[in-house]
Amino acid sequence: MDARFLNRQALGLAATLLAGCEAAGPESGELPIRYVTEEVEVATAFDEPLCEGDLRWLDKHTQRVEALLGVEGELLRTVYAFDEDDVIDALRETGYLGIPGCQEGVLGCYYRDERIALGIPQSLAHELVHSVSNDLDPTYVRFWYEGLAEALSEHPTTYLPADLVADSTSDDVLYIVAGHFIRWLIQRQGIEPIVRMFEGEPFEAVYGMSLAEMEHVYELEVPDVMPSPFACDEEPIVGELDGSFELESTLDCSLPTTSRIRHLASFDQIADIRVITTEVDSTYIVETAGVDQVRIGGCQSEPGDLVEQLGDVENDAYLLASINPARTTEVFPGQEVFLPASTYRVVLLAAETGEPQPILFSLTPVE
Repeated sequence: MDARFLNRQALGLAATLLAGCEAAGPESGELPIRYVTEEVEVATAFDEPLCEGDLRWLDKHTQRVEALLGVEGELLRTVYAFDEDDVIDALRETGYLGIPGCQEGVLGCYYRDERIALGIPQSLAHELVHSVSNDLDPTYVRFWYEGLAEALSEHPTTYLPADLVADSTSDDVLYIVAGHFIRWLIQRQGIEPIVRMFEGEPFEAVYGMSLAEMEHVYELEVPDVMPSPFACDEEPIVGELDGSFELESTLDCSLPTTSRIRHLASFDQIADIRVITTEVDSTYIVETAGVDQVRIGGCQSEPGDLVEQLGDVENDAYLLASINPARTTEVFPGQEVFLPASTYRVVLLAAETGEPQPILFSLTPVE
């Protein structure tokens, strides 16, 4: 495990505790807007251009959260995007952890009055939930406000023992605790009760029991891992009749299948991110062309146990998943990789050349 990943793990834990804080307003000056889409306007604190896949993702995430919460976004939602590497480098040089304009110690924040979401790539989904839920929320209760943003983000959440009654009235909120509980409530009884709470109804009136009583039910029923409602939502590579998977594509920043910020590698690289679902346990031969790196990781789509490995690759819900990067394992051409029946995220990376780059990827079962 390299030092960069360890740094990201450390930053991820800090973000688990503090990302998405409410802020009063920008303190470091406004960044110029560089992109305008159907749902968002985006400013970036880095020179590299966002790819079409990044902009499509920001639109898609905004639309699906609006649809879940029953919100009609009449105004563009403003996003300030920052490079995680710049944040890490600043931490090394100054000891300051954070995004310019947010309070120290956070990797994202939301300005309620100005309707501006700021963050590194893996915190933007969380901050965009704030942008949407603020159209409902007449008050600010930190446990529910931050918990919903975690519950409707894209990463899995893992169970941690906690006193939910005490946490619900505290400003010192563990986001992973609140997010896991709210995600469980949504799976158990749907999103409508949560919306009613955000519109001002008391918990007991909505759920027919006190929070303490619901906490008892939660402790009896809760699985270790609750996946995101948007888990494994990338475009699939459909398996062939013989159980193989083949992709012929092009890395090109102008294409909706190409991303710069979602793969969590260097911004000098672009990626095509897909999912595959294996129907049986099998060992596969990896073959590629036109890519510099291939990473595969388990993509947990159902509630269940905490799993460190799926065969020969890591699973994204291991450890405190939350805002940490999706856990994937580098694989190499010619390598044999055992993958149990499950869903996996495949990340195909290459340095950007400024020209369309044809790529090939295949997984073929070993006979």
